[in-house]
Amino acid sequence: MSFKTDVAEDDVVIVRVVGDVVDSDTVQELRETFTDILDGPDGSGTNVKVIIVDLSETTVLSGQGIGQLIIASGRCETRGGDLVAFGAAGAVWNTLSNAGIDNVFRFFPDEGEAIAYLTGDRAKCA
Repeated sequence: MSFKTDVAEDDVVIVRVVGDVVDSDTVQELRETFTDILDGPDGSGTNVKVIIVDLSETTVLSGQGIGQLIIASGRCETRGGDLVAFGAAGAVWNTLSNAGIDNVFRFFPDEGEAIAYLTGDRAKCA
């Protein structure tokens, strides 16, 4: 399991979740990833308002992992931003959908549609 981050813009970061997020160690890594993005490695803060989560290479996502997505979403909202996700499929999508998380924040089939939504180009969104 790994997390890769890409800065899309000054206030937008893409987090690519690769593998399983199922145990306390991987959930802690996800929490630390979001904390570093929003607070900075030294805790002095960042200007990131939007996190795009790539779940296309995520194979399993536990309830605790979902909890970290919800917490990060709330933190983005308090900054006037948003958290969106894309690429959830199979067991990951079923877990998110069954938990009702697809009503908490937006999911998109691919990165292009997620970015189109965030940039206001709603015509490109399904």
